[in-house]
Amino acid sequence: MLSDFNIWPAVKLFVLGGGLCILMAALINLRWQISTHMMGIGGLIGALLAICFFMQLPILTAICICFIVAGAIGFARLAIQAHTPSQVYIGFFVGCFIHLTLFYLAQMMILV
Repeated sequence: MLSDFNIWPAVKLFVLGGGLCILMAALINLRWQISTHMMGIGGLIGALLAICFFMQLPILTAICICFIVAGAIGFARLAIQAHTPSQVYIGFFVGCFIHLTLFYLAQMMILV
């Protein structure tokens, strides 16, 4: 369905990454709890890092702001004792990894 819309390809990858994050969270949460809040902000940071690196866009200010927000979200999840530190960190890194991997694979497909 996304291929029918005439939008920037990075937006399509971001939406695809969000769907993959939801699927990954559902699978992981069957056995172990993971912070989906951190997965979401990690995915945003991963997408912004990929856009900055692969598309050479100077968006370091936005990335820094997102890291501050990620710290606040992680602190909040720990403060209300909704998650352990490992669940917060793993959630962040899974979201970031999924989006960075998607953008990397898309970039490699363009170069081939």
